[in-house]
Amino acid sequence: MLHSADGGKTFSAMTNHPTVNGSPAGLDFGFGKAAPGKTFPAIYVGGALNGLTAIWRSDDIGATWIRINDDQHQYGTRYRCVTGDPRIYGRVYVGTDGRGILYGDIAR
Repeated sequence: MLHSADGGKTFSAMTNHPTVNGSPAGLDFGFGKAAPGKTFPAIYVGGALNGLTAIWRSDDIGATWIRINDDQHQYGTRYRCVTGDPRIYGRVYVGTDGRGILYGDIAR
């Protein structure tokens, strides 16, 4: 995953991000409304980080990741499309490769 802070003139690699089979190739990710007080979008990813396959969110351009599902809600770890809602911070949509489409909100 790459990030640009100058409108695409230059890019820098995000070194800490989930992967699929050890590679960012084929990674399902999307963007959603920015966290309160932030100006850049939240990033949502379905993939493995530190050996744990899950659905993740980053509110700080990939510096840190928060797991947003749990062991009881893995949906076969078949995350075929993942994206955030552009209007509601924390809402994620996940297409699960034949297990339906689901969405989740931040527990309050």
